[in-house]
Amino acid sequence: MSSSNSISMNPAAAILLLVTGAASAATGILVWCQDDWRLAAVLGALALALIFRSSRYLSNWGRLVRLCGVFLGILMAVVFIDPTIWTDRISSFNQAVKAGRVLQSIVKKNQEYAIAHRGSFARRLGELTNGMVVGASYTIVYSPVEDSDHVIRHYSLRAVPLGTYWIRLYVDETGVVRHSDTGPADKNSPTLQR
Repeated sequence: MSSSNSISMNPAAAILLLVTGAASAATGILVWCQDDWRLAAVLGALALALIFRSSRYLSNWGRLVRLCGVFLGILMAVVFIDPTIWTDRISSFNQAVKAGRVLQSIVKKNQEYAIAHRGSFARRLGELTNGMVVGASYTIVYSPVEDSDHVIRHYSLRAVPLGTYWIRLYVDETGVVRHSDTGPADKNSPTLQR
């Protein structure tokens, strides 16, 4: 009787392990999308271990579960060997969001600069920040507009992508970050949604 109880519990334990493995895989994918490769690798390894462990208890479905685990393992290997194949678009968006934050911080510094300099914004980007590059993904271009009184009341900032990134950013003194996937961004481009 105890052997029949242990046999009847095995499918439930296997399903629990399988669900936990699937949840770990899904969480790993979400973490991977946020560029946390180490945690994604740990969750992926946990998912594989749970999936293969659960397949031992599922006699009828064990082979199919193991096949899914092999597919997931191959997919993980490809992703971690060359992540640019799979994450180019996600990575480009994440880098654009980071660059957008940098642009907004420059806008804030420029507002503070204008308060201290009788309403005139900075003449050069170097007066606001030390770096003109955001990581290895964007170059910041500052374009001040000087009026007839030699006062800078308007300006624009552009984040120009480097390498494989393609999302271009634009912000002016209003602080609204705009983006374009197809060409240079300007004041008419859609706002960057985060």
